[in-house]
Amino acid sequence: MESGRASRGGRVMRVAAFAAVVFGVEWRFADPLAIAADPTLWATPYAMLFLCVPVALGVWTYSVTAVGEPGIRVDALWGVLVGTLGYVGLTFLT
Repeated sequence: MESGRASRGGRVMRVAAFAAVVFGVEWRFADPLAIAADPTLWATPYAMLFLCVPVALGVWTYSVTAVGEPGIRVDALWGVLVGTLGYVGLTFLT
């Protein structure tokens, strides 16, 4: 039972690490303050949010149909989704 908890904790840390990397890359390419200042870029967070829907379905489908223990690929996909949603949320707040 303990190995399952340790495995979940490790997965959460890997997903968080991937999400932090994705968040940083997205921030580097498009600063939320620059998006808020330029009226021509105001649709960017909405487009990213709408594109997260098929990504979320794909990540969920891949993680459900993965054979055996979920590996680093599944954690990387979840990290991409979480990082992008975090970036979109911060962009909406600015």
